[in-house]
Amino acid sequence: MAQGVAFNLAGKVLELLSPLIREEIKLACGVKAELENLKITVSTIKDVLLDAEKKADDSDAVKGQRCKRQIGEDWPIIAHVPRVLVDWQNQQRETISSESESVCQEEDLA
Repeated sequence: MAQGVAFNLAGKVLELLSPLIREEIKLACGVKAELENLKITVSTIKDVLLDAEKKADDSDAVKGQRCKRQIGEDWPIIAHVPRVLVDWQNQQRETISSESESVCQEEDLA
């Protein structure tokens, strides 16, 4: 009789614990899948960072080449810039003066 009670008690305990055990097993399997996903994500982030670092190194190399130029080496290329600005300013002045003259002439006619 004691054995029967023990078996019944063990059966009830297993009945109560089996859903919890199943849930724990599912969680353990889910953790494994999540770890795999996390590994893939970390690997992708690592690749992106390495690529960014490489691009930054390449950019620094280009900047270094620019810095190696002699002072005034680019002068023939940019020498015309001030002249363009002066021409533009003169054109603006001419436009303003011609507009003011036309306004004055219209007032005289009125």
